Amino acid sequence: MPRARTSIDQRAVNLRDLDRNYELPRFRTLAEWEARAADLRPHILAVNGLLPMPSPAPLRARVFGATHHPDYSVSKAYFQSHPGFLVTGNLFVPRGKTGPFPAVLNPHGHWPEGRLANNELGTVLGRGISFARQGYVAFCYDMIGYHDSSQVVHRQESDRQRLWGFGQMALQLYNSIRVVDFLQSLPEVDPERIGCTGESGGGTQTFMLMSVEPRIKVAAPVNMISAHMQGGCVCENAPTLRLETTNPEIAALMAPRPLLMVSATGDWTKNTPRVEYPFVRSIYSLYRAADRVETVQVDAPHNYNLASRNAVYRFFGKWLLGAAHPERLVEQPYRLDNARKYLVFAGRPRPRWAPAGEPLFDKLTRQRRRQIGGLWPTTRPELRRFQRQIGPAMAHLLMARAPAPREVRAAKLDSGRGRSYSWQALALTRTGIADRVPAYLLRPTRQSKPAATLVVSHEGKNTLFDPGTGPRPAVAELLAAGQTVLLVDCWGTGEAQIRKARDERAAKINHYLTYNRSDDANRIQDILTGLGYVRTLRAIKRIDLVGLGYAGPWALLARTQAPFVRNTTVDMAGLRVSRDQDFMDHLLIPVIRGLGDLAAAIAFIAPAPLCLRNLGPGFPTDAARRAYRAAGKSQAFSVEP
Repeated sequence: MPRARTSIDQRAVNLRDLDRNYELPRFRTLAEWEARAADLRPHILAVNGLLPMPSPAPLRARVFGATHHPDYSVSKAYFQSHPGFLVTGNLFVPRGKTGPFPAVLNPHGHWPEGRLANNELGTVLGRGISFARQGYVAFCYDMIGYHDSSQVVHRQESDRQRLWGFGQMALQLYNSIRVVDFLQSLPEVDPERIGCTGESGGGTQTFMLMSVEPRIKVAAPVNMISAHMQGGCVCENAPTLRLETTNPEIAALMAPRPLLMVSATGDWTKNTPRVEYPFVRSIYSLYRAADRVETVQVDAPHNYNLASRNAVYRFFGKWLLGAAHPERLVEQPYRLDNARKYLVFAGRPRPRWAPAGEPLFDKLTRQRRRQIGGLWPTTRPELRRFQRQIGPAMAHLLMARAPAPREVRAAKLDSGRGRSYSWQALALTRTGIADRVPAYLLRPTRQSKPAATLVVSHEGKNTLFDPGTGPRPAVAELLAAGQTVLLVDCWGTGEAQIRKARDERAAKINHYLTYNRSDDANRIQDILTGLGYVRTLRAIKRIDLVGLGYAGPWALLARTQAPFVRNTTVDMAGLRVSRDQDFMDHLLIPVIRGLGDLAAAIAFIAPAPLCLRNLGPGFPTDAARRAYRAAGKSQAFSVEP
């Protein structure tokens, strides 16, 4: 009997990457854009482990070591963002002027000298001085891994960090959010007038912050917003961030607040005046605020040079200072002090409560566990609130959804009959996606129940049914009970072997998971595609889901996105949920650990019937039972050997 064969799944071929020349979308109405923005903002937060937002830790801020100059003073400063994780930098304050003053965040790019960079192509502390002289409080702070921010090594990131949502972009984005908290806590700062500007990697920090932080009123990301280069460092590439978006679209989230797009002729922003800027301006036009976005291009290589800085001073002077003649705000000559005057921990140790390396991540993960534990429901209203908090984040992490019946197509590849059933070999695909999910559809000769069950195994569908020898016992029982059965080969299993085609291309892609789904996320999507197909079958009124072996956790997470499924039975394959390594080996979904992983998924599924089998040591059975008790459906949750 011939076996069904499918063409290659195009997800293995059409891979995204940071250097693709992306075509920018078109939004015709404000409602259309705001619907997109309402989805994109929580996505940015979720993939950075910030949905739900952590409860802010006390800042424990220290501002000290002030050096006074005639028209400004500069101090050393540090405070904690996450518990035990420090933000470090220099605070510049005007002298001889009366506050409160507007404030400016100054994240820096990947200069070898970090925030101490001071050359013809750019200066960080120099613009801090200039901002203070013009009447701003300016905070110039370290990228993580630079100078005083020595708890984490820059450009090094592990799967463990990704699983918990503590990757480098996640840490830097939350640092910047807490910088706003820090500046608003200062009596000399006007909390309603806060801006942000940074260059290169600091430009990425700027537009990521302004996209999710409404307290940023004016922004000027410099030499970074490009449709053909999205950022080359781990600190600019959170996993799953750009699966379906690009930097220009993220930057447009600033609308309608004032935005200056600074670009250079000698880097990847060379097309900004004719490509990225018109797109962003089209979004501002939907708000009738086109006058609030401007572009300036400097004839220079990658930079934040004097011409670029003067353009920013003028723009900020107009929108933050309310200057009558902002064009007069230009940088005056300055001289930097000795580097020790700026380094926060020169001659003094980092606080003992701020560990580095693995002890730091242990501390961060303990705090995250406590946060999720504090949200855990004990009553029905608390369960609904928990599901509202966790549900959107789960959807954005998985980036998978059950397609509507009209979106699923099934190509018939082969067919036959057994003693009491018929079978079809199918290739399932979604409209416009060009994916291929091999499947077997088995129907009992006498269908006594209007029910269907999707069964998935990590070993593939041919371990459950063979056209020559028939169904295995578990499938035979379902058919004997009068149920229709769908078997699917998820991504990388059975006939859906795509590794060679994918791996050859993936090996050439930096930050692969920022632009493409993980294997396990694709598998979850394939289960949802199968469920979407089952919904197209006539006379089927109930759909059940069974996951076997390592496909059990895939099925459990898929069920969170398929509320129409009635009964779910999953084999947890002995997964040790207390070990990060087991997730890295068998369920690599970035940030899932930081969201409460499988326990949170179970609480989200409650009160629908759920049966778990083959649990590994440490599985949070008690937490799952509490969620079902909160739903008033304790009997709907069961555990079997």
